[in-house]
Amino acid sequence: MEPLDRTRMNDRSPAELTGAAQGSSDRKKTVVAHVILSLVIGGMEQIVVDMIKSMDRKRFEPVVICLERLGALAEEVTALGVTVVELPPMLPVVSFLYPAALIKVIRRCGADVVHVHSGCWFKGAAAARICGVRRIIYTLHGATSAKTFSLRLMERIAAKVTSEIVVVSHDLQEQLRLSGHIPMEKVSVIVNGVDIERFSAVSPRAAADHVRIGAIARLQKVKDLGTLLRAVRILKDEGENATLELTGDGPERQALERLSVELGIADRVQFLGFRRDTPQRLAEIDIFALSSLSEGTSISILEAMAAGKPVVATRVGGNPALIEEGENGFLVPAADPAALAGALRQLIRNGELRAGMGEKNRLKAIRLYSVKAMTEQYEKLYSI
Repeated sequence: MEPLDRTRMNDRSPAELTGAAQGSSDRKKTVVAHVILSLVIGGMEQIVVDMIKSMDRKRFEPVVICLERLGALAEEVTALGVTVVELPPMLPVVSFLYPAALIKVIRRCGADVVHVHSGCWFKGAAAARICGVRRIIYTLHGATSAKTFSLRLMERIAAKVTSEIVVVSHDLQEQLRLSGHIPMEKVSVIVNGVDIERFSAVSPRAAADHVRIGAIARLQKVKDLGTLLRAVRILKDEGENATLELTGDGPERQALERLSVELGIADRVQFLGFRRDTPQRLAEIDIFALSSLSEGTSISILEAMAAGKPVVATRVGGNPALIEEGENGFLVPAADPAALAGALRQLIRNGELRAGMGEKNRLKAIRLYSVKAMTEQYEKLYSI
């Protein structure tokens, strides 16, 4: 297949877009069009990429349609021989009723299934329904929030034309149930998965004279990394020999850098920005920490588990399903620097505890959270 480059959609035929030759004697593959805002580096976006990598390409032909922009992960997808389409700008109001550019691409790629991801449910479902697509799947990747009447109405309409609504944690399933406007008979849970081998293949760093705490996250308010910085300040005041490595970028980076200076811990915190070597970054740390205010099933936690790291995380969203208190990590209340510092302190002072929890996480990830198992569940939905 000849994937599109980073230019916008042109007038190629469906065969040129998907690589499925019309009139071929081979059984036609099921064309699955993923509709997503972008392929920037993030948990949801990485799930789509990993799913495409793991998909049975003898049966399915993936296409990715980005509504806003491509993003750094687009190159990784096109390297797999998969078409990535960046839509031209759409008029905000008109496109909700008739997303013409999206309709055009779905028709041209000959999609049998449209898989819509968080952030574009209404447009994706509406376009797929207008095109007569037989299966419309929607995945909610993150926590829901209080919605206006108009947004709830749009979700109710989108739900009516959607074949299956997938959430990535049981906590999200309960949030939808409590919202009262989503038909729960259409809702199922498919927990996120990660490429276990990618993270277990990297050797951990050699023993050092200090403990390195790591966090991998988009630097935005929902991740509440200010709480983690304040926990590091508490650890410094207590004389703990620990540093923090923050991997990721986002709108809160400058504010967090300023806060590290104000707290007097700039010498203990490294801001690494976006990195593509996540397995190596995890291999270089001793403890993984996540201070989020909200989570679905955290890809960052799953990756840390696959890398064999103990985890300290907030007791929010799907985190309690991943981390069992005192067994493979610790859970603390959100926005509580003292509690976070206390949990980190236990691991900083006990190397055997770190090693034991890390090994339990690695085994749990292998048993329950492989990307292959996740993808196979989605493939069943595509094939109904």
